[in-house]
Amino acid sequence: MCLILLGLCALVFSSECLGVACEEGRVIHLDLSQEGIYGRLDNSSILFDLRHLESLDMSYNHFNSTIPSRIGSLTNLSYLNLRCAGFRGQVPVEISRFSGLITLDLSTNCSSDERNLEIPNLSMLVQNFSKLQELYLDGANISAHENGWCQALSSSLPNLRVLSLVNSSVPGPLNESLGELQSLSSIHLEGTNLSSPVPESFAKFPNLTFLSLRGCGLRGTFPSGIFQVPTLEMIDLSNNEFLQGTLPEFPINNSLQKLILSSTKFVGNLPASFGNLRSLSTLDLSMCQFNGTLPSSMSNLTLVVNIRASHNNFTGRIPSFNLSTKLIEIDLSNNGLTGDIPLSLFDLPFLERVVLSNNQFSGHILEFPTTSPSFDTLDLSHNNLEGQIPTSFFGIVSLRSLSLSHNKFSGTQLQQMVQGNSKLTTLDLSYNSLISFPDLKNLSELRILNLSNNQIVGKIPNWIWGIGNNNLMHLSLSGNYLVGMEEPFSFPESLVYLDLHFNQLQGNISALPRSLGYLDLSSNNFTSLPNGNFRGHSTTSFFSLSNNSLAGAIPDSICTFRNISSLDLSHNNFSGGIPTCLIETSDLRYMLNLQSNNIEGPIPDVFPRGCQLKALNLNGNFIEGKIPKSLVNCFGLELLDLGHNELTDDFPCLLKNTTTLRVLILRSNKLYGSIECANANGSWPMLQIFDLANNNFSGELPSRWLTKLQGMMADGGDALLDVLGFDNGFRKSLYHRSIYYFRRWTDSALNPGVSGTGCSRSGLDFSRPDVIDTITAFTVEEIVYYKYTVSVTYKGLEMELPKILDIFTYIDLSRNSFCGQIPEEVGNLRALYILNLSHNTLTGHIPSSMGKLRKLESLDLSWNNLSGRIPTQLQSLSFLSFLNLSFNHLVGLIPTGSQLQTFTADSYIGNEGLCGFPLIKNCSDKVADPKEDKHSNSGRKIDWTLLSAEIGLFTGFAIVVAPLMFSRRRRIRILKTSRRQGTSDGEWSLSTALFLYKKKNHQKHSRIVSIKSPVKIRHHRRLPERATHIAVANSEIAIAVPTPSFAARHPLFVVNPSHTSPTFASPRREPPQ
Repeated sequence: MCLILLGLCALVFSSECLGVACEEGRVIHLDLSQEGIYGRLDNSSILFDLRHLESLDMSYNHFNSTIPSRIGSLTNLSYLNLRCAGFRGQVPVEISRFSGLITLDLSTNCSSDERNLEIPNLSMLVQNFSKLQELYLDGANISAHENGWCQALSSSLPNLRVLSLVNSSVPGPLNESLGELQSLSSIHLEGTNLSSPVPESFAKFPNLTFLSLRGCGLRGTFPSGIFQVPTLEMIDLSNNEFLQGTLPEFPINNSLQKLILSSTKFVGNLPASFGNLRSLSTLDLSMCQFNGTLPSSMSNLTLVVNIRASHNNFTGRIPSFNLSTKLIEIDLSNNGLTGDIPLSLFDLPFLERVVLSNNQFSGHILEFPTTSPSFDTLDLSHNNLEGQIPTSFFGIVSLRSLSLSHNKFSGTQLQQMVQGNSKLTTLDLSYNSLISFPDLKNLSELRILNLSNNQIVGKIPNWIWGIGNNNLMHLSLSGNYLVGMEEPFSFPESLVYLDLHFNQLQGNISALPRSLGYLDLSSNNFTSLPNGNFRGHSTTSFFSLSNNSLAGAIPDSICTFRNISSLDLSHNNFSGGIPTCLIETSDLRYMLNLQSNNIEGPIPDVFPRGCQLKALNLNGNFIEGKIPKSLVNCFGLELLDLGHNELTDDFPCLLKNTTTLRVLILRSNKLYGSIECANANGSWPMLQIFDLANNNFSGELPSRWLTKLQGMMADGGDALLDVLGFDNGFRKSLYHRSIYYFRRWTDSALNPGVSGTGCSRSGLDFSRPDVIDTITAFTVEEIVYYKYTVSVTYKGLEMELPKILDIFTYIDLSRNSFCGQIPEEVGNLRALYILNLSHNTLTGHIPSSMGKLRKLESLDLSWNNLSGRIPTQLQSLSFLSFLNLSFNHLVGLIPTGSQLQTFTADSYIGNEGLCGFPLIKNCSDKVADPKEDKHSNSGRKIDWTLLSAEIGLFTGFAIVVAPLMFSRRRRIRILKTSRRQGTSDGEWSLSTALFLYKKKNHQKHSRIVSIKSPVKIRHHRRLPERATHIAVANSEIAIAVPTPSFAARHPLFVVNPSHTSPTFASPRREPPQ
């Protein structure tokens, strides 16, 4: 038989059969692994006639069948390996006959199309395996009786050394019975959902060397004694977000080589004995909750190769790693480390990657030598480093990624320092204090350049477009003082990302490259669209020209953009109608923003079937007609803002089945009728901003509908905050922190053999077309995150929210004709922050259920016909900072000793029956009988003295100030609410106001400019996103700005009653020299 098998093997495989071994003419060993065998294996196969077979390996083939039951005839097997052999279905019980089996591997799930094997009764399968030493059941669906899988193994496998159940489905948690397997040395349970604590008995395994419990859903406190098992070489507990624990003191006689605890809840200080881990090569403590200082004994880790401890709470200085001569990677980012950057790090011979971003390192960096020939990535961003950028950074000839953003570096000697490095592909110097362009001409490999948010002045040099041998892919120059582009110039065809927003650019824009995926020219002084049409721009994903001075009609040529996902032309002077083709034939998938223009006419009712639009913002125009019924085709719509227009229609019940809607703003139109929709039981479960103010809606508030607003009922608790917006991958705000991950992703994609979890060594060959194509796809799809912005009325002041947190909830139904009682169901909206029902004809009592709105910060019920007493339940609204119950028919004592008495009398005036503090009226005085109230606004008296004064003030304002405002149209942003129906001047202007400008992470640069006289302030039309508006109630106005130059670029229009003409605060300053 052996000779026949050898002959067949040679005939079939045309080579010597090294996988066949014979003894005394009998086949005892057969290895068919990775032979590419296809087809079914059944009971008729001659394989099962090899009765003396002791070892059978059929792994990594393509048998598309169940395991034949006749396999049980091979009773002499001691080794059986069917890993990833393509078998499916149940494991036959006949395998349990192999009483001499030492190694069994039935692992599956090696490919996406492979079905898992099923083990219906684990106890029965292993009942005769008393000699079994290694068991691999990765990916199997395992069932066991009530005693559980741990008991099934411990009762039958006394000699088991290796247990592997990676990504398996097991019935039940870990239990102490597994500790009875005292021979266990290697345990692989990663990816198996155990949802249990780790038994204390694991610390008693005398021979344990390898323990991997990664991503097992572990909880409870991890037994610290396991770390002290003297034979333990590797432990991986990562990705168990509910697993707690601390690190014990480490004995001298330990064998630990890999310690991986990332993404767990381990806490506390690192023990002083950490230096006893002299065999340690890999340390990963990232994304835990460790604190304290890094122990100085870490300098004894002479064999360490990788140190990752990012996203913790470590403080103090970095210990010396002079003796760690094998160190390749160190990542201590996102901690609270202080002191100087230890320059000795850069002298380690094999160092490739240093990431120390998001700490509190300070001081100057001196020049330093480097000896590593493969130093690849350096990230020192988000610290407090200052002074000159050392030329040593650019002397690292192997460096490919350098990020120094969000520091205080200056660049007066940058002109010649970048000549030595020709391999640099990524350079991020954003958010520093550079005043001129560094000379980057010789960086022939540069693909990504970020110089945004510095103080660079003048024109963009034309040589910048030729960087990287005309292969520049990403360029960000936003937030500088740039005024134009040096001629002649042309964009490189390789450019996929261009961000020039928030400068002072003007003039014409040349034809755009066809590869461009992201273009942001917002907040500049452009007066025309880029030259040429946009036909053929099939990769453009994001295009913004908002906050410029574009005028005239929106050209139809913009519709020729192919595959554009987001278009923002807001805050310009466009007129005419909305091009029909923009809605009907464009490929807008995320956002269309035409807010604050002069657009007229109707909204084209041509939204196509399958419309993928997520955000439509047409606020602040002159749009007329009806809300288009075809909007129902946009099934994923999240934001609809049609406020401040001239729409005449009823409530858009057509959107009642758009379950993704989060923001609906229809304020200041001519909409009318009831807002109750038939058969709207499940409408808008995610809605969190609902603004219908300043319309002609009428009828009662729909109580049943209020019970369906789940987004306003859920209590977020301690959940992480998120910002509403669409995500097509471009997380711009995180881009500068992800340079290494970008490199690692591309290396993994282009070099499948390179591990995606280790340090990248292969580099990028940008001369290869497949590299460029891969990175282009990644850049277009993975860099931008667009935040939704809306305007809301808060505490009587209309303001713009530059970003909407997913916990912010808001209802404004003011200035309509709603009648009837306020539904008790409003108390179910426990996540509500702002509620405004003022200026309606609501009657009845204030519902006591409002006391359940514990998060409410602003409540306005003024100018209604509400009667009765103020519910005492409102005393529990401890977060309430604005309250207006004025001009109703409320009676009785204002509840005492509560939050309600912290407000001024203005919150309660116009209620003749109310008494008590803060009102002057004493409750011992006679109180009018509420039955005598007429519940009508007609019974109120008009103070003609006040009215005449207001008319005079308004007339004077119109004669003196308005012409000046409109003559400065280029410089002053006119608030369009003044021409909206029913909008009063008092809604947006106060006697005093504070505009707080703050630059993220740069509050320390602020200065204060004070103007000591009552003023009214309105902001410049190009107010940046990071502006916040805060009203104050005194005669002093303070303007806090990030830098004096910031104020110079954004003058504030000030109307000072003590002067006859407008003045400007923060006069323009010349850019830095």
